[in-house]
Amino acid sequence: MAEEALSMGALGAAITGGNPLLVPRRLISYIRTLKDVFGEDFHTHLYLPPSPRLNEGILQELKRSGLDEIRIHLFEVDDVRIVEKCLKVGIAAGAEIPSIPGEYEKIVRIGVELEAVGALFLNLNELEITETNASQLLLRGFTPSDRRSFSVKGSYETALRSIRALQSLVENLNVHFCSAIVKYGVQYKERLLRVASRTRKPYEAVTSEGTLKSLVVVPRKGRFYDTVRKLLKSLGRENVYVNVKRGYIKVNPELQSHVVDILGAHARYAVVEYLPTYKKTVVNVEELRIS
Repeated sequence: MAEEALSMGALGAAITGGNPLLVPRRLISYIRTLKDVFGEDFHTHLYLPPSPRLNEGILQELKRSGLDEIRIHLFEVDDVRIVEKCLKVGIAAGAEIPSIPGEYEKIVRIGVELEAVGALFLNLNELEITETNASQLLLRGFTPSDRRSFSVKGSYETALRSIRALQSLVENLNVHFCSAIVKYGVQYKERLLRVASRTRKPYEAVTSEGTLKSLVVVPRKGRFYDTVRKLLKSLGRENVYVNVKRGYIKVNPELQSHVVDILGAHARYAVVEYLPTYKKTVVNVEELRIS
């Protein structure tokens, strides 16, 4: 966990689920560990559904562990009382809900009630269509947006309408809207760029999308060690990654023409693009034809 945070230079961490309160000891140990490793200024916030497990005792433990903020996924207007319970023990709290088409009045009522109990914020998220929820959303009559297929039609408009209404109904409540395009096109991309730029090796290049690329060289049969020697001599040890077990070599794709000049047709080449994550998930492979 600490290694992941270090890899991106994180200033904070979000803990979500499911319901993290199903494993309260583990939850508290995670928060305390993050605070111990990175200091008390490292911001931690917790996402929770309305839950009978969220009693005063566990809230006091969460506060002592150093938890900075709780975001409740409200289902009904009455669930606002759970936010109030968090505020009473001295933990910053608010609500985070999807902007569901047809629930404009409910969203506005939630905002008004949050203001009344002193909540700090209401976060509205554009309702997304994913592999795991697509069938259920379609059964409920939701359809993909005309603007982008990965969000629900009408969700964006419902959020903006709700925000306009709340501007004249609340004074202290901060109301935010996170669109699907911002989540994936900005937030996720920026996180990848930070990880990639901080963790890249000399044999990797960072793309504008935050992925990494390497030129993978697979020598012809019987030429592996000879190829390794040539590349090490020409490029230097730090610029060459050698996987003896699997029989391939990685170099920076910016050196492609130089590598091809050295090896010619005595090897196969591919530019491999992958995420800068722990598993290095491959997202694209482009084989090069060398005559």
